[in-house]
Amino acid sequence: MLTAQEAQEFKKILQEDKHKTLADLKELESPPDFGNEPGPEDEIDEAKQAFDNEGSAKSYRRRISEIDAALARIEKGTYGVCEKTGKEIPKEVLEINPVARFHPDYLKQSHNP
Repeated sequence: MLTAQEAQEFKKILQEDKHKTLADLKELESPPDFGNEPGPEDEIDEAKQAFDNEGSAKSYRRRISEIDAALARIEKGTYGVCEKTGKEIPKEVLEINPVARFHPDYLKQSHNP
């Protein structure tokens, strides 16, 4: 089980990740500046960039949601515990993926029935 200090360290990591992800999302959602006189190529570029940005924005929003869920688990005292098996998720896994919800053994088992 994680110590209270370790949980606080992960909380700080998650909060920093959320702050950076929110900043990236805000920048992504800012309208691009293609100059004063858009031509036909600019309209195509704008449409392509808007399409690409929407996909990226969805990824950022999903990441923020995962971070919020991990922060909630820290507050509830269930952070680092597999949601399916109840086994403790190894600290090494959480260091690589702080939003991890499942123990690696469960993931292997669920992908290899």
